[in-house]
Amino acid sequence: MLSATNRDHLTAPGQRSVLTLAEAAKELRCSKAHLCNVVNGKVPRLPRLPVVRIGRRILIRYEALWNWVREAESASPKCYDSARTGFIA
Repeated sequence: MLSATNRDHLTAPGQRSVLTLAEAAKELRCSKAHLCNVVNGKVPRLPRLPVVRIGRRILIRYEALWNWVREAESASPKCYDSARTGFIA
């Protein structure tokens, strides 16, 4: 098991290193059901979110969550024309 000093770099200040599905959904500001669909690969054009399953329990490492967000941002298509709207998704 990691000591507190060894695992501090894995989390943001005040955060746990492992999140439940509900905690991760709250962190991402989406529903638990949507995040469950992402975990199961049911959301088109989004990579699967890596999780740890312990029985029926789904746990997500904090570091893996934000690595996935960066991966999803780079993989998402540019859905808005910047010349038309000035916004690129």
